[in-house]
Amino acid sequence: MSSFVKSMLRMGMAALVALAFTTACKKVEKGPKIPTDLDGWILYTTTDGEEVNFWSDAEANRCIDDYGYAYYDETKGVRYLHLKDIPEDFTGGFYNWANLKTIDLSHVDFSHCTKMDNLFYMTAVEKVVMSGLDLSSMKSMEKMFLECENLKEVKMDGLDISNVESLAGMFEGCTGIETVDFSGVKSNRCSNIYAMFFNCRSLKSYDLGPIGKYPLEATMGMFNRCTSLETIDLSGMNFAPHDNPSSSRIYAMLSYTTPSVVKIPASLTTDMGMASALYGVESDGTLYHPKGTDPLYALANLQRDGHKWKAVEY
Repeated sequence: MSSFVKSMLRMGMAALVALAFTTACKKVEKGPKIPTDLDGWILYTTTDGEEVNFWSDAEANRCIDDYGYAYYDETKGVRYLHLKDIPEDFTGGFYNWANLKTIDLSHVDFSHCTKMDNLFYMTAVEKVVMSGLDLSSMKSMEKMFLECENLKEVKMDGLDISNVESLAGMFEGCTGIETVDFSGVKSNRCSNIYAMFFNCRSLKSYDLGPIGKYPLEATMGMFNRCTSLETIDLSGMNFAPHDNPSSSRIYAMLSYTTPSVVKIPASLTTDMGMASALYGVESDGTLYHPKGTDPLYALANLQRDGHKWKAVEY
């Protein structure tokens, strides 16, 4: 199946899910007062100051009038939305909110939700606040910010994603984001970070925090095309043993990157299959490997096409 067909199918699925979610929301009456108790309220702004653009003007009016619009603080330019009956599967929940600029979800109860895949797909969102959210029932947040090219900041301090198993493609195509910080996140079960930062061309730093401590089953293409990363530190990651480690689960994590420093755990030096995670780097640099390990296979992958790498123990 071609990538174009897959893209069309993905867009169609997201649209159907988003429509089902929208029609499930109960009407919230318009009113002149700004809520003082923010419990349960979503706060958001738009790029043009207008209401969120849905599929068409007519559809937008129907959604606003019948299912969600609450209050608008003209002084601050902030909108307040109270959604009830948020479904267990929140996939594509904000799909195609094309002019969405910032959104604060930290006051909403998502504790019963199990999926947030493609949550912001096809939006212009720049900042997302998820601080303190209890997402302990969540299992999957795949492609959550897929192709959010304007995204600059995601606040996740105190976020509980302790049962999330997959963050695959979470920031895929977020070409404008420069830093991602998971240090304040609670995570215990994530094993799939396949293409997590794929094509994040502006990414300069990251802190995975607890992500990667649970045995990782899929990491292929994790940093693929992250061309602004000067240092890539994999040393704290727990790669699960596998009969065929050169398969799609781990291969070419760093393809089309240009770091000057790469730091690896012992597991990426043990055999050529595991070391294939380093295949595709397009630069010269220094490889840091654990003391007492032989970096032969890791260097073999890094030095392809004439690139010059030296090994240093740590």
